[in-house]
Amino acid sequence: MEGFALRGHQTVRLLAALLLTGCSSSGLPSSPPTVPTNSRTAFVVTGDFETGSYAVLPIQDPRAAAVDLGAVHGDAVARTYENQIYVVNRFGADNIQRIDPQQNWETVFQCSVGNGSNPHDIAFASPRKAYVSRYEESSVAIVDPSVGPDCEGFWIGEIDLSSFADADGIPEMDQMVIVNGLLFVALQRLNRNLFFEPTDASFLVVIDTATDQPIDTRPNTPAIDPIELTWTNPLGAGKGLPLDPATGDILVVQVGSFATIGDGGVETIAPTTFARSRILITEEDLGLNITDFVAVDGRNAWAIAVDEHFLNQVVQIDMNLREIVQTPLRSETILTDMEFEPQSGSIWLSDRSFDNAGVRVFQASDGAGIENPPFTTGLPPVDIVFLEPESED
Repeated sequence: MEGFALRGHQTVRLLAALLLTGCSSSGLPSSPPTVPTNSRTAFVVTGDFETGSYAVLPIQDPRAAAVDLGAVHGDAVARTYENQIYVVNRFGADNIQRIDPQQNWETVFQCSVGNGSNPHDIAFASPRKAYVSRYEESSVAIVDPSVGPDCEGFWIGEIDLSSFADADGIPEMDQMVIVNGLLFVALQRLNRNLFFEPTDASFLVVIDTATDQPIDTRPNTPAIDPIELTWTNPLGAGKGLPLDPATGDILVVQVGSFATIGDGGVETIAPTTFARSRILITEEDLGLNITDFVAVDGRNAWAIAVDEHFLNQVVQIDMNLREIVQTPLRSETILTDMEFEPQSGSIWLSDRSFDNAGVRVFQASDGAGIENPPFTTGLPPVDIVFLEPESED
């Protein structure tokens, strides 16, 4: 499980017990809120794994939520770039959907990246060039995100990553980030013939966005080498590959096998030297599988973690001591995404509880407010991104 979204068949065993967490939508679309000046807005992908929608919550007053503003796929995540929303519609939809907040949160385009390709992330090199990782393919798509509704010119090309795949020929490319003109792509390398269990190693492949060619991270060897991760099965569908706020290094969550606690953790990768730089926490430290992770600063972090019975837990972590500070929330239903909102110093959590689904907002410093009722999102929340307001002239 990637925290929430389907990854081919890897999560079948876990999601079989969790798919009933969806609640019905609240009804007719509501009017989108006016975004306050100098304030951010939360855009929330919602869904029940069959149908999907999206909601908008002002950061200053999440109670003023506008829900059911439009349709997205039932398996989707969102990213932001230059005050636009890009929804990655995944398995069964296989497209990128651009939503414009300045046009009443309406869809500008919905462009295919290949039938059956199962896109998982999008990363932007410029207003006219972006990369899409495709879970069922062996190549990264290159697209133009500036096109119009007809999608003419959307497809630019692709980058072959088949040489980095495991024996089944598919590298299971997942999350991405661009740092200083370099694209980092997480390759899970799972065995499709063994229930998507991890193989011998998982990688970050580094691609030069100027040439669209992989970079050799170990020039002293004859092959073009990726960065080999400490553990296996990197994930984090709600995040892309985030940067450590303390160092600027790339933060990589690795779960290993969901059937095993102790074969994963969170580490950082230096984007300039390609070195594995710091272990932030391990599954052995927590006694839990980590499915989502937010580093607030150099010491304080929060995570969604799962025990051997697939009980979801929200834990606060001291990264210096590498131990749990508190566990303020446990849930038998799936907790999907967790994000840090720095202006308010708050954590936003997607809670898909049977009878009370919504976004929980609580203080990152001590968890205060996590016990409060969640803010409504219509359909149960899946993924949260924050959008800057349009600047005034």
